[in-house]
Amino acid sequence: MERKYINENRYKKTAKSANRKRNVKVKKNIQKKNKSNKKKNYKSMNKFVGFVFCIILLLLIAVVARAFTVEENEPFIPVFFNNEVKENTDSINIAIYDSVSINDSNSVITELEQYIYPMLLRIGHNYDIDYEVVSSVNKVSNKEYELVINQEYGISDEDVKNAIEKIIKNKSKYYSKVENVDKIEIKSKNTLIIYLKSEDEYFIYNLNIPICINNSKYGIYSVDKSSNNNKLVLVRKESASKEYVKYINVIKLNSEEEAVEKYKLGSIDVFFSSSNSITKMLGKYEYDIKSYNSGEGIFLLFNKKSNVASEKYIRQIVAYGINRENILKGVTNISGKIVDLPYIYDEEKYKYDVYAADNIILSKGYKKQGLYYVKNGKKLTLSLLVNEKDEEKINIATSIKNDLVKLGINVNVQKMDSKSIDKSISTGNYDMVLANIYMNEIPNTKHIYESINMSPQINNQIELIKVSNVQDILDNINNLKTALSDDVAIYGIYSKQTYIIYRKGIDMFQDINYMHILYGYFNGKEEV
Repeated sequence: MERKYINENRYKKTAKSANRKRNVKVKKNIQKKNKSNKKKNYKSMNKFVGFVFCIILLLLIAVVARAFTVEENEPFIPVFFNNEVKENTDSINIAIYDSVSINDSNSVITELEQYIYPMLLRIGHNYDIDYEVVSSVNKVSNKEYELVINQEYGISDEDVKNAIEKIIKNKSKYYSKVENVDKIEIKSKNTLIIYLKSEDEYFIYNLNIPICINNSKYGIYSVDKSSNNNKLVLVRKESASKEYVKYINVIKLNSEEEAVEKYKLGSIDVFFSSSNSITKMLGKYEYDIKSYNSGEGIFLLFNKKSNVASEKYIRQIVAYGINRENILKGVTNISGKIVDLPYIYDEEKYKYDVYAADNIILSKGYKKQGLYYVKNGKKLTLSLLVNEKDEEKINIATSIKNDLVKLGINVNVQKMDSKSIDKSISTGNYDMVLANIYMNEIPNTKHIYESINMSPQINNQIELIKVSNVQDILDNINNLKTALSDDVAIYGIYSKQTYIIYRKGIDMFQDINYMHILYGYFNGKEEV
């Protein structure tokens, strides 16, 4: 039910009645002046008392009006209750609800650690590299990397070597980044050589790890001693800018529902949700909400061995013929972003355009017979594999089929179990398949090289990355992305997004990025 507010016109002053007779005669004005001084003080006091009484009355009316507009299950929020706006914030309580220890891997804690400890290097927007503890990284080969230590930080080559070896030994949260490390040697003062077990042309992107050295001159926050397995307490350092919030408390909860209840009670300021029904759970409570890329995406992969899907013009027709906006809003009803390629900073390049698709089909000699395009007596048909237990993908497949059938292309949606899909892929008995792809800060698509390597141009760009030094890797990645896009080697449906809900008045989440919810807060201010 919409809130009802009192009509402001009710309290506007109105003119006195025009029928009131006015005395146009001057009646003893001189005598009135003698009495006026005594009356002035009395009238002023009456006006002041009347003004105060009106203010109290208006406040009372507002509270009563609010009470009468509350629905049956709606929480009553008193006037001026601090749930509505949190200004001049001294502390922020952030809820997480992973089924792991607070010391294990969690995207929020992992990001916060970048502002507690110095980092070997940082990965910025669009995969660019910002060096920190290391001043440069040189690729001797795909199995051998040279790290030069930045002496300004006062961190030695031994410190870096020991930090990486400790992660490997303890298999801590950053283990996946360095598990390919075979050994580390100190080549000379401030220079390390890292030897890998197997080739990795993207290894530089695994070096965005913290060197966990507690020192007051590093970072913006320090870990408070009150931290435990269920709560991480960060305190702003004296050397840090006073613009940053003084305390950040990361609190582990059991569920999203618990986070919502604690938010309503005022004990939680920030929490996360993958559900678009979160606004219903919050009811009339005030909040701000944003979404950011969670790293999971759904993509359409083409079979490069297929007689049909191996043709570039067929892939272009599919790219122009599917209404992804409709899929995102009308079919899945989730928060997401349309992307073409499996890179976290990719944008939509192929827009829904049935006229462009029609022109391509006609230019290849197809003619419309009834509902479908036909060439040499053969109907243009594509097979699409989808997991029979994945309702989201089935809905997407149905929408793809409907869009392409309207265009004049027959689509056979084949619902299978995962084993049958794997078998069809291994035998090449398909044209397209819907698949989940997980993207992260490493711009690596090795796991789908077999699928996306659709042309010599793409293969050449892949080979260039393998042999390029780290200074050229970003340009070569962008060149590969261009080649993939030109060939429509892979077709993204959307990348999924996660909601972040936070109390009004908090300015920490104004410019969030992929897995960087605090990116704008820290990077937009002068760091220590």
